[in-house]
Amino acid sequence: MSNEKYTILVTGATGNVGRQVVSQLLGTGARVRALTRNPDSAGLPQEVDVVRGAPSAPDTLDGRMDGVEDAGLLGQDDNRVGDDHRYGSGDHRRAGAHVPPVGDRTRRRLPRGEGAVIISSKLPDITRPDAGAILVSEWKVGKPERQQALVEAFVVAWEGAPWPHGLLSVNLFLSTDGEMVLNYTQWTGDEDYQKFAQTHLRPRVEQIDRAVPGIERSGPINYRLYRSGVRPDAPVPGCVVIVSVEFDGPDEQRQRRWVDNVFEALEAETDLHPGGISGHFHISVDGARVLNYAEWTSEEAHREAIERSGQGSVGSGPKWRQVRNFPGIKSGGYKRYRLAHSLASQPAIERGE
Repeated sequence: MSNEKYTILVTGATGNVGRQVVSQLLGTGARVRALTRNPDSAGLPQEVDVVRGAPSAPDTLDGRMDGVEDAGLLGQDDNRVGDDHRYGSGDHRRAGAHVPPVGDRTRRRLPRGEGAVIISSKLPDITRPDAGAILVSEWKVGKPERQQALVEAFVVAWEGAPWPHGLLSVNLFLSTDGEMVLNYTQWTGDEDYQKFAQTHLRPRVEQIDRAVPGIERSGPINYRLYRSGVRPDAPVPGCVVIVSVEFDGPDEQRQRRWVDNVFEALEAETDLHPGGISGHFHISVDGARVLNYAEWTSEEAHREAIERSGQGSVGSGPKWRQVRNFPGIKSGGYKRYRLAHSLASQPAIERGE
């Protein structure tokens, strides 16, 4: 659905993030209605329909949704300085508790059909127990402008189609070098993904390709989460590093042994960089690859750890040599990413329909 000439309601529009969202929406040709407690001091562009109200005060919302087709829901957390409240404690995070992150810029399609696509900046729960299949794709687009165009085309294609059965989340990451987009998706199992791929995937891919021609695709590769490590005082992630290793043939036991060697090297390390937060090691179903979804406090912290080790790893201990020289490794490398959007579905029943 095009943004042109339809109305989007934005809450929290007077905050730093909210003003950016309003500006971007106006640039697409959409009509914007801003909900705020103090319209007189909002200071928003004159094209914005500024109305008084607050989501926390339902009696102020009468008539505010008239003519609205989409909503951008930004809370007070979007205006905090820093991200100290993004995840809550590490224990809560590992338990899968929903702690809305600072800057969780959630957009919801209003009720229509069987579900709403929820778009946010909340990092995925990598260890969620219901994720039986992980599909990872890499798309090379070459420059930052095409990264953003691809993400926008992807969102449009997925908002305009039914949410697939069994799909838990779609997470789009932009490489910090401006070249790649990584798609990390969580499914309940292989069967649901295969049904979607056979019947509904092609039209979405073709729609995206029309908007952004020339995408070089790799994958998807089917993974299972094998082993995770999270530091107990886990701070807010500012960067996701995807480490990929490919072996010279299928061997599930070899995949696991290599991952176990990494954990032994980490445990033996006496001076790990403080910027490392977590490592979530996935093994591919084809038996030939390992992917580590690693969270760091920042891109700079990861770069500093690599440089400090002097051997291309995050540590300088002798066991890292065994990791690098492990028999059968064909290729390996890493790339730094930041989250662009996370997509999920909210069932109609949760919206009170």
